[in-house]
Amino acid sequence: MQQKIEKTILSFIMRKYLLFLLALAFYSPLQSQPAGEKYFTVRELKEDMDSLRLWLKLTHPKLYFHSDSVRTEKKWNDARRKLIAPMKKAGFEKLLSPLLAQYNDGHTFIDIGFDSPEFQDFSKNKGKLFPFETMVVDRQLVVKKSWGEGKLEAGVIIDQINNRKTSEIVKELTSSIPGDYAENVNASVSRLFPFLLWKNYSWKDSFDIVYRNADGKQQSLRINGITTDRWFAMNFPRPNWTLQLYPEQKLAVIECTSYQGSTARVQQVLDSFFTIIKENKVEHLAFDLRRNGGGNSYLGNIFLSYLTQKPFAAVVSKSLRDSRVLNQLPGDHWLKKDLERARTNWKQQGEYLVNDFAPDPVPGLRDTSLGFKGKFYLLTSARTYSSAHMTALQVKCYRIGTIIGQPTGEDLDLTGEIIELRLPNTQVVAVCPTAEYKAACHNNNKLGVQPDHFVPLSIETIRRGEDAELKYLFDMIKKRK
Repeated sequence: MQQKIEKTILSFIMRKYLLFLLALAFYSPLQSQPAGEKYFTVRELKEDMDSLRLWLKLTHPKLYFHSDSVRTEKKWNDARRKLIAPMKKAGFEKLLSPLLAQYNDGHTFIDIGFDSPEFQDFSKNKGKLFPFETMVVDRQLVVKKSWGEGKLEAGVIIDQINNRKTSEIVKELTSSIPGDYAENVNASVSRLFPFLLWKNYSWKDSFDIVYRNADGKQQSLRINGITTDRWFAMNFPRPNWTLQLYPEQKLAVIECTSYQGSTARVQQVLDSFFTIIKENKVEHLAFDLRRNGGGNSYLGNIFLSYLTQKPFAAVVSKSLRDSRVLNQLPGDHWLKKDLERARTNWKQQGEYLVNDFAPDPVPGLRDTSLGFKGKFYLLTSARTYSSAHMTALQVKCYRIGTIIGQPTGEDLDLTGEIIELRLPNTQVVAVCPTAEYKAACHNNNKLGVQPDHFVPLSIETIRRGEDAELKYLFDMIKKRK
């Protein structure tokens, strides 16, 4: 039964995770479009906008749950009035993106990705991106790491890039990035900031910046960028699974940056990690999901099986919207097949078909001696999303361990079973969920899985080069001695 539930969940988790990464790269300015690309008439643009607007209303399981219907409709009307001249596809995408982002659902967006011809050409031609890892903290753009030749200290605040205020840049980007709440959107902008500068402004190769150190004095600098290969290596680190030992604290930290890879390979890696943990008599274990945006949720279950063999679950029910959109899908569409099966076995509640899930046994260990019996901690942030968010739900709801950090980046009652719409005239692709999953536990409607110990983001912590969550954990362990 557990595997059946997991397959049901994974049918959308893998798709939505990959699309989520692509959704964060939605910008496509007119400058980067091929010469001679078609302009669409005002009539064609209005037809597509109206089609998208209606499709969202008919499809989304809880469209206005985190948005105001009056305000959102006003923004649609205002955007429609701007359609007074022919427009290229890229400009239309840029106009539509904020309209979908306003629903505060990371699974509702205009879909464009890293695989666009423009970005592929940019990479092949050795184009260079902004050379810093940055974080949006207190509405300011803060340098966390320098990835290129020019070095800026951690904690430096960048005030301007190419004569534009970073406060304006961040505001523009966050208004169109999909996300469940502000901190999640900020985390997405932070992670993809170099790419978004290229995509939105065509900024590349070298950059003029104005920055401030801790003393508040502004300085100017022209700095060269980094290759896309370098950026991908820094931003999407390999391997996905790593182990770090801290003998003084009798602590082991396993970090997973992405739930990717085969279950057999991940089990092999974890067997080796827990063998080392056993041999070193580790008493405290932390699982670091602060940079994990999701993937195969079953890999999180495999990890948790080393901590407990008691049943656990992230969600307790699924509600599939029995909408006109789904009913009009072709008979061989995977979601239409799911809908037909649901009609046979699930409960009908108004416009929704509902199925309840029960916790089932977790994956068995190949070597039961590797089960960990010490203190367990989970490190989370607003980047902890999708399947990683589900792991946090399992830890929280079933009290498997202590959570440290910031809330995860997703609504507890997450959406899923995404479906695409290709607009008939412009061929713009929009993405929208059709189902809602009820979490196994709640926390007074607060967004994200709430940590047991909240560690705020801090510019001072970045300046000191500290890992704030890890330092907090060290202090906890010290107090327990």
